[in-house]
Order: sequence, then C-alpha cells, then structure tokens
Amino acid sequence: MAFFSASQISLSAQNTVITQLWVDIGVVQTGSFGAPTLVDASDNIYRAGFAKQAQGGTDVILQKIDNEGTLLWSTALNSSSVNFYEPSKLVTDGSSIYVSGVVTYLASGTTDFFLAQVSSGGTVQWIHIDVTTGNDAVADMIYHSNSLYVCGTTERNGSYDMLVASYDTDGANQWLQTKDYNGNKDGAAVINIDGSDLFINGAGEASPGQWDIISWYYSDAGTYLAEQNNTGTSTGNDELKDGVLNNGFINLTGSSLAGTHTDFKVVCLDANNNYLWSDTYDKAGLNDGGTALVPVAGGFVATGYVSTSIGNEDVLIRKYDTLGNLAWTQEIDY
Repeated sequence: MAFFSASQISLSAQNTVITQLWVDIGVVQTGSFGAPTLVDASDNIYRAGFAKQAQGGTDVILQKIDNEGTLLWSTALNSSSVNFYEPSKLVTDGSSIYVSGVVTYLASGTTDFFLAQVSSGGTVQWIHIDVTTGNDAVADMIYHSNSLYVCGTTERNGSYDMLVASYDTDGANQWLQTKDYNGNKDGAAVINIDGSDLFINGAGEASPGQWDIISWYYSDAGTYLAEQNNTGTSTGNDELKDGVLNNGFINLTGSSLAGTHTDFKVVCLDANNNYLWSDTYDKAGLNDGGTALVPVAGGFVATGYVSTSIGNEDVLIRKYDTLGNLAWTQEIDY
C-alpha cells in the first residue's frame, strides 16, 4: 500500500487528481485496524504492524520512512509473557511517538490493551499494559494537552461495555471509565476532543444483529456528560472505522451490512449529533468498506477498500462536499 502525507492528499483532493509518488510493500502484517500511519512535520511517515517471532509469538513493529520511501529504522515492541499484536493508533506530541494496541497473555489467552512511547530515533521509552479485569481492547487514541486519551471495549461479567481512559505522557493512568448503553454489546471506535470535552463514537447492539452508531460525551477529567444513539444511520449491522470533527460537522466512515456482503459507508451528523445524510458504495456485490477520513476545504476525502472477483482488495478513495455530493471516486490497484 502507498502512504501519502496529509499535505499530498489534501492538495491532490483539491485538484481532483491523485498521483502515485511511490509504493512500499513492507514485511509487517496488518490486522483489523489496518496499518496505523502518522506523518510528522518533516513528512516522515511512521507506520505500525505486527510480525511473527521465530518461536511463534508476535511483536508489534514500528517503522519510520522518509518522504522518498526509504526505511529509516524499524523497532519492535515485545515481551516474554504476552504477544503484542493489533496496533490501533499512532499519535505524536511533536517529539515522541505513542503507539496503542492489543496484547494477548500467553498463559490465559485473555487480552488487554497497551500504550507505548517511542522516541523519534526509534528507542522504546516505556510500555504500559492495562491490567483491569476482563478482556479489553483499545481502538483509538488522541494526544491533547500533555495527556493521552484512549477508547475501546472492555468485557465485564460476560458483557461488553464502552471504555474510555486517560494517561499522562509517562504512561501513568489518570482515570478509566466504562459505560453500558443497552445491556448488550457496546464498543467505542473513534475519539476526538471538542474544546475540553471528549467526543466518542462507537456502536451498540440494540438487538441481535442490529447495531446503531452511539456517541458518548465526557469531560477531559473523566466526568460523564451525555450519550446519544443515531438509529437514523442504520438499518442493519454497521461497523465504524473513523470519524472526524470537520467544519462544524461530524463525519464518519466504515461499512454497512447489505445481505451477505458489506458496503462502503460514510455518514454526516451535525454538531449536536443529529443525522444529516449518508452514502454507501457497492462494488459488484462484494465486500467494501471505509477505513479513514481526511478533512479538506468544503468537505472530506474518505479512503477504504473494494473487493475484486478474484479475492483481492483495491484502494478506494472518494471525495464529498459537506452536503453529501460526491465529487469523484478513484480505485487504485497495486
């Protein structure tokens, strides 16, 4: 997969043409979160994946690549007692790189989430593993005002609840909260901050097979403020992958179940979380989905994938204005 800087994507989007500059096929594997990617102020690219150890376990691999595609360094997060896998997000404070993801305990098979700090030169500074009760996973992370905020899912007594937590830049937990929306399964996928309030989007199983997009609101001190579900966005099983606050709107992307396959989907909500519009894209009745959003002037670019008849997946890129009008679509086959 090719990796573009944010400036390259934004500029190309304005010109309605995307030009491939280079492509790198790495040796690290990706999971359900894809390959988390970050671009620093010097247009260096950081990406995370996982790789198998010789003895059969897995390590999370963080790599730094310059804007010409040259690999500058590669470092591993590992342990003798857990398997590191499924990196979910990379963020930076302008100096260090922070990685979040999931670990599996070798003895029990249960899961927890981890946070790690890596210097811009590739040195691992610290690794924190969450040890709260139950199987936990973190889906997203942001950096704001010298704190790291994460969201995801936690298992409590056989049920799954939304989880949100705060850590300082030394990896110390400041607070951790969970929220049960409807007694079934809940999970957070995207976290943003609006002023000093945390805006968390995820999904909850209102009934078996019926998932709705749900938003939770917390202060940056961990105080619960409100929650809201958006049934207008869903008639079936929806999966949320990314969301951004953009030009006074909340834009989301992911996939929506359509019979036996999934369709690419984008959703737009207003600043009060009211449903405005949505759009789906179906390529030949095969599995398609959205994975990331890039805000641009007057709208956003959504990226994702489309499946092919021979079992491959191609990159999908679609640009929308704020009213939901589609400007263009590109599919790229590497």
